[in-house]
Amino acid sequence: MKILKNPGPGSFFSVLARRKILPFLGVSLILSPFSSAIAQNEELWLTYNLQARFNARWEGLFDVNQRWGDFRNFNAAQAAVRIGAGRHFSDKFSIAGGYAWFGTYYEDKDNFFLDENRLWEQLLWRIHRKKMLLWHRIRTEQRFREFSKGSLAETEFSFRFRYMFGALFPLTRVKEGKTFSISAQTAWEIMLHAGGRIDQDYFDQNRLIAGFNWQLSRSLSLATLYQHTLRYSLPQDKALNVHVFRVTLNHQLDFRKKSG
Repeated sequence: MKILKNPGPGSFFSVLARRKILPFLGVSLILSPFSSAIAQNEELWLTYNLQARFNARWEGLFDVNQRWGDFRNFNAAQAAVRIGAGRHFSDKFSIAGGYAWFGTYYEDKDNFFLDENRLWEQLLWRIHRKKMLLWHRIRTEQRFREFSKGSLAETEFSFRFRYMFGALFPLTRVKEGKTFSISAQTAWEIMLHAGGRIDQDYFDQNRLIAGFNWQLSRSLSLATLYQHTLRYSLPQDKALNVHVFRVTLNHQLDFRKKSG
């Protein structure tokens, strides 16, 4: 494995500057109001993502998530399953949609999970710049969320809009005949919502993500990421300043017929 040139202390930041990532990070930091959150929290997210390409146009999507609200004591916070299908119009543009279930645990809500059933749709635009990959993702969600259970069970509908801008660029060169490589990954995502119980609190979340992507084989990669999240918890009625450590296993299956 050959490391890219200029391995000095400033090389990482020089690569960021040359590839115009530093301005992106600067804007993300400005947009992430660290000091305005009321409560501090730390979380651990484990995710398995599966993408199955059936042909040049169609793909199947699946992911399962387990999130802990306190990764030192492994207190359960949220579990989720998402499934969907995607349609590729080119190597750059695709659309997708599907269904997701989320179960969120609130310790101060009589220690039970509140269910959420969610429909989602997204547009994904990829931009290849030499060896760097940029992407824009727009996702809309129709959320049916429980706020209480039992005889007084309440479910409210809300709509959420999400926009993400991300970048992936290599830090190592791949040896001939090998697939292992390391890339830097960064992303910014903002979420706005409206609907039941939200009133005029349209801001939902702001996420700033940075870390590394480890390409293990042609079909498997592992992302180790730090995510800073400022989010407003409607059931708890408070803002949360959340530091998240994310570990994501990406699995890509390709059933397309090989030419030749």
